[in-house]
Amino acid sequence: MGGEQLKARTATRRGKLKALLGALGTGQASDAERSLLARLELDRPTGWNERLERRLVLQALRSS
Repeated sequence: MGGEQLKARTATRRGKLKALLGALGTGQASDAERSLLARLELDRPTGWNERLERRLVLQALRSS
């Protein structure tokens, strides 16, 4: 899923809530996903915001 599609899906409050709830159950990243997360510097999240961003990115990757 591209960035524009993610923006469109999370444009409403309902869309944001759905994305956040879906991101909670993302599980572990595969080797390929870890490589992409490293490029985004999300392979070792340090704070709550980075952890949430990592989960949202994983959710977007898996739905594309």
